Amino acid sequence: MTAVDAAATPGPGGTRPVHRGEVDGVPLLWCDAPGPLRAHLMLRAGWADETLPTRGWTHLVEHLALAGVGRPGEHSNGRTGTTVTDFHVEGGPDDVVAFLGAVTRNLSDLPVARLRDEVGVLHAEQARRGGSTMDRLLSWRYGATDYGLGGMDEVGLSTPPPADALRHWAARRAARGNAVVWLSGPPPAGLRLHLADGEHVAPPDPNRCVAGALPAWFTDHDDLAAALAVVPRGWASPALRHVAQARLVDRLRVDLAVAYSPVADYSPVSGGEGWLLLHTDLVGGRQSEGVGPLLRLLDELGGDEGAPGAVTDADVAGFHDAARRQAAEPYAWASDLARASWDTLLRHVGDTAAPTDVTAAEVRARAREAAASLLAAVPRGLGTYRGRWVPALATTADPVQGTVRRALGTTETVVTSPDGVSRTTEGTTWTVRRDAVAGVLHRPDGQRVLVGADGVQLLVEPTVWEDGAGLVRDVDRTFPADRFVAMAPRAPGQVPVPLSTAPGPPRPTRTEVLDRWVLRHRRLALVLWLLLVMLVLGGPAAFLVVGGGGPPPTVAVPLFWGAVYGAIWSFRRRY
Repeated sequence: MTAVDAAATPGPGGTRPVHRGEVDGVPLLWCDAPGPLRAHLMLRAGWADETLPTRGWTHLVEHLALAGVGRPGEHSNGRTGTTVTDFHVEGGPDDVVAFLGAVTRNLSDLPVARLRDEVGVLHAEQARRGGSTMDRLLSWRYGATDYGLGGMDEVGLSTPPPADALRHWAARRAARGNAVVWLSGPPPAGLRLHLADGEHVAPPDPNRCVAGALPAWFTDHDDLAAALAVVPRGWASPALRHVAQARLVDRLRVDLAVAYSPVADYSPVSGGEGWLLLHTDLVGGRQSEGVGPLLRLLDELGGDEGAPGAVTDADVAGFHDAARRQAAEPYAWASDLARASWDTLLRHVGDTAAPTDVTAAEVRARAREAAASLLAAVPRGLGTYRGRWVPALATTADPVQGTVRRALGTTETVVTSPDGVSRTTEGTTWTVRRDAVAGVLHRPDGQRVLVGADGVQLLVEPTVWEDGAGLVRDVDRTFPADRFVAMAPRAPGQVPVPLSTAPGPPRPTRTEVLDRWVLRHRRLALVLWLLLVMLVLGGPAAFLVVGGGGPPPTVAVPLFWGAVYGAIWSFRRRY
């Protein structure tokens, strides 16, 4: 049943009033806007709620919820994000009623008969997806859990998950207390949402960081630089984004001409926090000229009033003007409704002030908060840029003590114990401990990939280690069974062999050995070649001339030097 409050509040941008109510126990927001009726069902569930063994389950639930509901992408669709999954439709009132009714029925009783088919579709979708700078920033900041999973493949779908486990996953998150609906018009007659009872699920804490002290940096691609900060929600954060965007473009694109498209972006992620991302491409050979200004930007913006580069009243006035222009746009109501719905879903107490009320002092303070939480990706070969920047920690686990095994053909070692596994390569030790393991990917041929909560990955190939079968047994005994993820079998040719038994290059022939020597010693080889020619041809010719049994000197000498020149010509032609 639908109940709508009589009172309405102005939109966050001061545009069309937002009405609030509920439908079947789910919060409902709507405004009276022109055009076709648009509807969004939002669940407080995303890939940040998963674990490595369940990576991809939220995406699979989204696909199953849409099974048999219209033609995907035509007038309706779904999207799985970091902390929110969204189902949306556009059409007439009957279309909206039918879509939301069918989707919520599927969420309450997943059509698991299509489970295997949809897993195949998701494999095809994943094959088209590439990694991004944001993925790598999140992996370094959060490891291989919650927000850090965005950069990892959907390994939880390597094989179809158990239907009962998937139903339990959906029931916990697709619940009345964990959803919100917004509409671009009054609720149509007959609107019902068939969701199960359930409570709100809070998103993970975005403030944690496994990279150690901040601000910190790590090396990434040579042609870009980026930095990610966690900032409080509130109008000061989008205002900071606006000012940072203008400064980046002015400095990197216009003044220095070291970048083409510098960008600043802000997005809410939880009830109290959002992400501020600074990102730029870089002109080859001039990377250091662009990275320094990007990493110093927030410090400059957060300086004291009147300091060089600090946020000014004029900077914030530009944000105010942009907010007024956005509020005057014909579809401003859509962003207002979406923002209000996000706030409702994430349990964020919305700002009572308008965006035009934010001050320069507030934006400077927000810049200082952001600067203190920066994690940056910089090109290789570029180090820190100010005293308090430190290298991000690549691993946080202490090595274990136990059974030592050596790699065949190399000096690497691996240590197994009930506490975890350590591997030493070129003097660096990497460890995944039992009490901090995100997952263990395993294949039938014995391969194991141990993934630590801090993001460290240890590859174990039994064919390249002493007592490889025993190594695999130790690994399997060490880690909890619920952390293992079955992966697809490999072709025999993909299984590695140790260096000591790997087939080497074919032995060179005698001609090839001679050619290589000649190419390394061209001058000496030419002298030896000429001596050989003179010995073979010159000696007999001289004997015949002196003995009177050969041609006269006028004929023999040209023949001799012709042979010498021929020898030189043949040598240079070959080498």
